Amino acid sequence: MLVSKPISRNRYDVCIVHLADARFYPFFHRQASALVEKGYRVALVSWEGRPGQGDPAWPGIDTYPITIEAGSTRGKIFFLRYFFSLLAVLLRLKARLYEAVDPPALVPARIAAGLHRARYNYFSLEYFQGVDQLVAKPVMRRVWFMLEWLGIAQAQNVAAVCNTTERFLRRDYGLSHTATILNVPNKSDYAAAPDGRLRRLFGIPADLPLVIYKGEIAENRGLLPLVCAMEPLTPLHFALVGAGEYKEALRSEAAHRGLSARVHFADPVKSDEFVYYLKDAQLGQVIHEMRGINMTVTLPSKLFDYVNAGIPVIASDGPEISRVVREWKLGWVVSPSSVEGIRAALAEFLAVFPDLAVYRANCRAAAERFCWENEKKIYVDFMEKAMKGTPR
Repeated sequence: MLVSKPISRNRYDVCIVHLADARFYPFFHRQASALVEKGYRVALVSWEGRPGQGDPAWPGIDTYPITIEAGSTRGKIFFLRYFFSLLAVLLRLKARLYEAVDPPALVPARIAAGLHRARYNYFSLEYFQGVDQLVAKPVMRRVWFMLEWLGIAQAQNVAAVCNTTERFLRRDYGLSHTATILNVPNKSDYAAAPDGRLRRLFGIPADLPLVIYKGEIAENRGLLPLVCAMEPLTPLHFALVGAGEYKEALRSEAAHRGLSARVHFADPVKSDEFVYYLKDAQLGQVIHEMRGINMTVTLPSKLFDYVNAGIPVIASDGPEISRVVREWKLGWVVSPSSVEGIRAALAEFLAVFPDLAVYRANCRAAAERFCWENEKKIYVDFMEKAMKGTPR
């Protein structure tokens, strides 16, 4: 059985599809909940490493995680298994509108929409033709381009999470029906007071400065440059919350530099726990090394998580990230390839620590703009436009 529970025979209004564990991607819950609030019946098809592991209990949302063992989430075999498994699930799961998130879901969504006389949208979380994994693989990049082109051709609407990615999609595929919908959190989710759980986890005293990173632990996230930069800055601690193939290599490098007591690693936490981890820190790391155009132009959700948690950031100088940080005066912008530049920014941060009141006030002001409470209407309008005229 591909999914751990029977698929409803009833027709959903919307089916959201993405290759990820929904528990750790609040993006899915926000989108689905916004549609449920409007009275729509919503299904979510995601991924899990073992049966029952990735099936969150979200009221009003039917989740159908496809089980593919978590030994590896990379490689052609995994994507082929996902492609055909997803296709088999969607052929049985009827909806008025399918939302394919990123290219692996696009072609199955198009096929299912055709079979069920439905429609489908495309939501791009990244500029897939420019992801760093494809930089040195022109043949695979061409394959993914053809798959994205084949899927996007009949999409009712297309959205991206930043203006640059939207612009690239328009250019690459000749699109006119596009939108930008930011991947930002609910401001209300960050109202909770800090409770010290991250500092207790690692035994970090409350008066010591703490930098936090949340997300995939990968080589291109500026993690090693920051570890190298913090070496002589003895009060500073760095906590990484996430998983990834680079985790053990980074842990070893930190140990080699004598930083094991100041560089800490926590496993991924569920979406509703993010706030308590972030609010224990005083600085958020959002440095993307520019390996491929996607990492250069990205506007990651973690930037807005930090902002809504009220903590300033140390950020890379890509056009989208740096524009937001500079416009709202949210922290320090650095070259991701410059350890000395990162060290200088960290030293400036330490010079003003613990008096971060100005930065926190700027974060609060930015959070009024960059929150799901604002983006939700744009998203619902985007989906309702695609469903208009389809039978319920």
